[in-house]
Order: sequence, then structure tokens, then C-alpha cells
Amino acid sequence: MGMKDIYTADEILSMLANLDNRTDYAPAKIGKMKRVKLPVPEEYGGGFVTGYGYEEAVKKLIEKTQTCVKSKAPIFSECWEKWIVLKEGQNKAASTIASYKWMAKTYILPFFREMFIDQITSDDIQEFFNKLMKYSESVSTQCKAILNGIFDRAIRMHHIQQNPMLFKYERSRKHKKKIVLQDSDLLSVIEKTDRLHETGDPRDYLYFCFLCFTALRRGEILGLRWKDIDFVANEIYVRNNIVFPNGMNDPIVCPPKDESYGIVHLQSGLAERIREYSGKGYI
Repeated sequence: MGMKDIYTADEILSMLANLDNRTDYAPAKIGKMKRVKLPVPEEYGGGFVTGYGYEEAVKKLIEKTQTCVKSKAPIFSECWEKWIVLKEGQNKAASTIASYKWMAKTYILPFFREMFIDQITSDDIQEFFNKLMKYSESVSTQCKAILNGIFDRAIRMHHIQQNPMLFKYERSRKHKKKIVLQDSDLLSVIEKTDRLHETGDPRDYLYFCFLCFTALRRGEILGLRWKDIDFVANEIYVRNNIVFPNGMNDPIVCPPKDESYGIVHLQSGLAERIREYSGKGYI
């Protein structure tokens, strides 16, 4: 078999896979140092190797050739951009879109960005999730949802035939013991919070008051307005949630889609502490 100047990727992989059947390129036997020239163009790493390095050289050449194959399918970052545009057009909440973009920028794109969508394997997916083990389970869950959406769209666009995410991914279950504040601890926190009433910023004081006396999350507290407090019925109406996408100081107010809201009991201890600050706008 003579050497050609140009080989297709398929021809290169075929030659590498069948080298063991060719006596002129057979590995050296024990005790000999046979120098063989692999029939692969220089741009794919072809050249001379000794018999002792033959098998490892073939393995590396196969891997390198496979990465050099240019796919007709788009790269992952292009598929991500198409997918997120579709999601934005589906009237998704601004906080949801912001979360998608943050997850992609922080975790997903650094790993998959330049990979061709049809060359991503289940092994690649598993390697990606292995890197996420040091983060919370919610990160893995959100990344899994985004990747599934991107690959499902790639199937619909005929870029791939099946979703490489179709495997059971399990995180190790390490149960952490949760520490709950005892009554004495909570009273101590309330006592320190009351000191802010005289010496601190009123906004800090009000924020800690709501933390101590309600089960509301940070975003729900920040979304409260004075008109959401009913001092007569002793009720707090939770109508908004404020999020900070990308960890930046650019909050987004997220009202519920269906105009529903939660109601929290206004405890007397909280009412006594916040009543004098009652006004307009956000608390």
C-alpha cells in the first residue's frame, strides 16, 4: 500500500485500526527495536516510532485524529445560544433566564463550549458532572436540566440521533447534620438585633427583624412593601421575590405569574418593632 499525500479522517482511522494486520508495520518483537513509520499525515501526528512505543503511539494518534475531524454539526456554544433565545421567547421569568445564563457561563460553557454537539459522549457528560461534585446538588440539577434541553433540541434539529444525557447520574449521598437555633440562641440574636434600633441603619434593623420573626427568604423580605403589611389583620402578604442574578448588584423583582401570593402571620413581637417605621414603598 503506497502512501498518499492526503487522507480523509475515515481513511486515517481505518489505517490505524488495521495496522496490526500489516506485516510491514507490525510492532517489534521482544528484543528488537524496529522503527516503523505510521501511515498518517504529519498534521495528524504521523511519523516514525519505535516498536516499544508502537501501541501507545497508535492510541494517541487515534485520539488526535478523532479530535481533528471536522463535524458538520454546530459546536455546543452555538446550540446553547439558539436554545436560550427560544427560552426567552417562551415568556420565562426573568429570574429563570438569568439563572440559566449564570449556570451556563460559570459551569457549562467552560467545559463544552468548543465541542461539536454530535461528538459529545456520555463519558464527557460524566466527566463534567464529576467536576461539579464539589458544588451543591442544586448546581448539578440545574445543569442537568439545561443540558437536557439543549440536547433535546439538537435531536429535533437532526444534529444528533440520541441524547448523551440518557444515563443515570447519581451523586454520593453524604448527609449533613443540620444545626437548628435553640430558643436561647434565637433570643440572643433578637437581643443583638434590637441594638441596631438605636445604633444601626434602620434598613438593617428591619431586615433582621423579619429574619428573626418570619420564615421568609432573603428575596421575599427584600420584596416586601409597607402596603403588604396589614397591622389590623396581623398578616404579611408576600407578593414579590427579589433575585440578584450573576451574584451582581442588579436586582430583579419577580412577581408571581398567576397573581397569587403567600400570607404569613404578623407576630406581635415583630409588629411592635416595625410599626414606627411604617411608610411607603419598599420596607
